[in-house]
Amino acid sequence: MFSTIISSSKRVLLTALAGGLFASSFVVPLSAFAYQSGAKIKTAKGDIIIYLYDKEAPITVKNFKGLVERNFYSEGSMVFHRVVPGFVVQTGDPTNTGMSGSGKTIPLEVRNSLYHNRAGMVAMARSSAPDSASSQFYITLAAQPSLDGKYAIFGRVLKGIDVLPRIQQGDGMFSVTLMDVEGMMPEKPVNAAPKTNLHKLFKK
Repeated sequence: MFSTIISSSKRVLLTALAGGLFASSFVVPLSAFAYQSGAKIKTAKGDIIIYLYDKEAPITVKNFKGLVERNFYSEGSMVFHRVVPGFVVQTGDPTNTGMSGSGKTIPLEVRNSLYHNRAGMVAMARSSAPDSASSQFYITLAAQPSLDGKYAIFGRVLKGIDVLPRIQQGDGMFSVTLMDVEGMMPEKPVNAAPKTNLHKLFKK
């Protein structure tokens, strides 16, 4: 029989017992069991897998994970209610009107190193009130530096970037499930390009 204990010092203690004849234990670093939060968004045009910025946007990611865990995005017939070519695709409204949410709002979380400097950035939509983000989120179709500091980024597309331009208004967003994306990680997952250089980076 095997038992596993995760200690407060971030180590894993494994104890092996065989027929009561011997007992041995050894310590394995928790890093050996690496896990990176991500999510799979199943749409009418294909699957989109995103990396979640747990460290950079903890409040926003916690809210998103909570909604996923209670199947908020997987119930009913949620669609991409807003699609602006070259700008964003948006979903997450249970009424599909763009006027509703989960019933809970979270504070705006933008004091980090995340910017809208590429296609595939995932962020919370909100009303004109800064702390009004709830469940609606959007994914950028191109770099959108004008949104920096106004909307909370909490993820980045790892796979399915080709799905985004095929999404049309009214297309279904069938479900969102949490997953480990450790094996899909880019070399530099944190989108930390200096804000002052965004226009130079994307200048044609």
